[in-house]
Amino acid sequence: MSTQDLNRLGPGEAAYAAFLSPKGHLLGEGHVLRRPEEVLVALEPAAGSGTRAHLEKLVIMDDVEFDDLSATLRALPVFGPDALARSAGAGGGAPRVATHRRGAPCVELWVPEAEAEAVR
Repeated sequence: MSTQDLNRLGPGEAAYAAFLSPKGHLLGEGHVLRRPEEVLVALEPAAGSGTRAHLEKLVIMDDVEFDDLSATLRALPVFGPDALARSAGAGGGAPRVATHRRGAPCVELWVPEAEAEAVR
């Protein structure tokens, strides 16, 4: 129930996606990042619980666990056409997601909250 074919994403790849109800109503939208052992979905906080509840209903036979990391991760934007290069040394192994969501070239670093201020 996504506007993207998320199965095509390889580890480390991200896509912008919307999550929809069976009738096509928007539940939430944001970035989906595939990692080797997990998938991270960054949604606006107001859309988190409704989108999660909907996705949980769709899991039938797979071994899936949903965790809310909103209290532990922070998205730190790095703006500009050279954002990827400028963010290369920041945040250690923090996930990086390229986005134009804010109207400009940007890379978001998803870092643990405890490290966010130092990385900033």
